[in-house]
Amino acid sequence: MFDKNKLGSHIHKLPAGYEIVPIDECVFHELPKHDWAEYHCSQFATFDEFQRYGLGYVVKFGDELICAASPYAYSDGMIDVQIDTVPAHQRKGIATACSASLILSCMDRGILPYWSADCDESRHLAEKLGYQLEKEFICYGIKS
Repeated sequence: MFDKNKLGSHIHKLPAGYEIVPIDECVFHELPKHDWAEYHCSQFATFDEFQRYGLGYVVKFGDELICAASPYAYSDGMIDVQIDTVPAHQRKGIATACSASLILSCMDRGILPYWSADCDESRHLAEKLGYQLEKEFICYGIKS
């Protein structure tokens, strides 16, 4: 269902000054320190567990982490993708490029990157990446 060339073109459209990097041990421990990224990698107890079962990418702007794509959930041969971008850096193609990197890595590893769009923006991004709507569902959010 995915076009590798189209996904690659999204990565190449990343604006100047931004860099996509895999989640390494340093980034793994840095993500929970940011309100916008607190759930990225949170289901993995250790970096070793993340390396064994997960994968992910972040986008840096200088030394600042501004976007992350990682598994919200995982099971044998499948992940549920989550993507977040700092609001000041949204609408620049950054989430598209970061998500495309994650999807291509999933394809290389034989992992199905499942996408549950819980809002119109997420659905639009998913369709841009090559996903097709299977069915609509109602999503409820809990505010703390």
